[in-house]
Amino acid sequence: MPRSGSLLLPLAALGAALVFLGRLAFVAPPSPSLRAREVRSLVAVSANPNSVPTGLVWPSPEAEAKLREVDGITMYPTHAWTDDMKPIVPAASALDATPVI
Repeated sequence: MPRSGSLLLPLAALGAALVFLGRLAFVAPPSPSLRAREVRSLVAVSANPNSVPTGLVWPSPEAEAKLREVDGITMYPTHAWTDDMKPIVPAASALDATPVI
């Protein structure tokens, strides 16, 4: 008995599956909006503009000299803590209800 039907539908399904798997497996090039330099610029915009790198590495005698502990929290000088910063601060305003996590 001869088969009746078109090869168009199976070929279209195969093409769609290949396109989907290609995108899923990152075979296709990334979209232009996610280029590395654009991602880096987004990070620079969202970072703290007043943050100054300390240049200290851990462990070193210079870093150990600036190491401090506040309320049981060790504040490493490699994270750009300034002298006036505290790890835990009181809330700026009170909440009406206790938040649910």
